[in-house]
Amino acid sequence: MQSLIKNILAVVLAILAAGIISYCIIVIGHLIVPPPEIMDTNDFDSIKRNFHLFQTKHFLFPLFAHMISTFVASYVVARFAATYKFIFALGIGIVFTMASLALSLRINQFHWMGIVELVQYIPLSFLGYKYWELRESKKKAIV
Repeated sequence: MQSLIKNILAVVLAILAAGIISYCIIVIGHLIVPPPEIMDTNDFDSIKRNFHLFQTKHFLFPLFAHMISTFVASYVVARFAATYKFIFALGIGIVFTMASLALSLRINQFHWMGIVELVQYIPLSFLGYKYWELRESKKKAIV
């Protein structure tokens, strides 16, 4: 029972970390590359109506934010989960892929960024797990 609670807390912590990181990077990105003037990024309908106004520069920070947050979330879940660390780390990538696909379908826009997003999550979650594994092996080598 204790490992179940630890696993649940690890997943919650990982998703929370991913959300905070993603939010911070996107907010900083909006300061550097502001969204189109007439778009309200807090209103989903406004984004859907004005999606055609986005240029490549508008996608760079969200893409970077999602890459970093996936990597970190997978690392965090591998670090703190009691069991099934690899499965949880890849599970993060699968859940994020499904969420991105759902959003792309809801906006009804598939473009290069949508495709890159769908392809990036699972490899980055694998890399997050491998980074945790590497750090663990170095820790054991020192001791």
